[in-house]
Amino acid sequence: MGMDVYGKNGGYFRNNCWWWRPLWNYCYEVAPEIISEDLFNRGHNNDGAGLDDKGSKELAHTLRYLLKSKQTKEYEKRYKAERKALPDIKCTYCNGTGIRKDVKCNVCKGKGTERPTETWYPFEADNVKMFAEFLEDCGGFEIC
Repeated sequence: MGMDVYGKNGGYFRNNCWWWRPLWNYCYEVAPEIISEDLFNRGHNNDGAGLDDKGSKELAHTLRYLLKSKQTKEYEKRYKAERKALPDIKCTYCNGTGIRKDVKCNVCKGKGTERPTETWYPFEADNVKMFAEFLEDCGGFEIC
């Protein structure tokens, strides 16, 4: 599943759900005066929520400022370090036994543990940069 973000001026930005969720979370975290709580929640769905031209330009400005000041890169480092530090969890496919259907579990490779789902969602400053570039001239957008 992916998030297709259509600009009202014809631009287009896409992330799969794994990349979109951390990006949208970051946008809300750094710009809650632009993204309301309702829009934040709806932005995790494909129901057409979005910002108008003014809001898009304001969000682009905020993101560009944070990118230029290296704050986004610092956020990326913390984000990655926090996920790396998460302990493995009991494999949900083999119930921690390492065996599934009388063979080594193909998910955990027989270890009995796996990485938690929080580690499946990447965040990178380059993705923020691409989104900011899209926002600059999109004329407003809808998340579909």
